[in-house]
Amino acid sequence: DLAGGDDITVAFAMVHGATLEEFLANVDAAHAAYDPSTPVTEELPVKMFRLDQNAPNPFNPQTVLSFEVAAPGRVSLAIYDVAGKLVRTLVDGTRPAGQFEATWNGTDDSGQRVSSGVYFAKYRAGDQVQTRKMTMVK
Repeated sequence: DLAGGDDITVAFAMVHGATLEEFLANVDAAHAAYDPSTPVTEELPVKMFRLDQNAPNPFNPQTVLSFEVAAPGRVSLAIYDVAGKLVRTLVDGTRPAGQFEATWNGTDDSGQRVSSGVYFAKYRAGDQVQTRKMTMVK
């Protein structure tokens, strides 16, 4: 119960997701980012786990993948073919929270050009995973 003159703090976050799973993961990330000791007058940076759709898509010869890291830690971003075989590892290491980009030039880990077709970019951070479908055309 609030009495006259009592202070109240209200917090909110705008979250989105292309799927229910992505939305719920973003809700969890927003909740984890909330710090009640931060003064209300200070703007909080919005950080969430997110892999954007590559651009351009379809692409040739290269495409850019943008992703956001919600909290510092180990992340990976890898390209797989339709059979689920690893084609190329773009990112595999520790990153601070923030926005990042990785460019895939259409080659595999040995530097060989891959054929036209559908590929999947899989982004992992902690126990969260997001995948985006990409099409390479020649």
